[in-house]
Amino acid sequence: MLADYGFNCIKLTDDWQGAYFLAHHFDGATTLKVQLKARLTIDREYTCLNSLDV
Repeated sequence: MLADYGFNCIKLTDDWQGAYFLAHHFDGATTLKVQLKARLTIDREYTCLNSLDV
């Protein structure tokens, strides 16, 4: 799904700062740390950011 928005995903071999993989955007300016959960959750601190508006 992230590839549809221009992200390349890189799986991490360890749990680095709570992230299981990194999603790096093709523009080179955006890297998301992604933590896998049982259900979709967006933390309240990120609800006002427009990080996926590409």
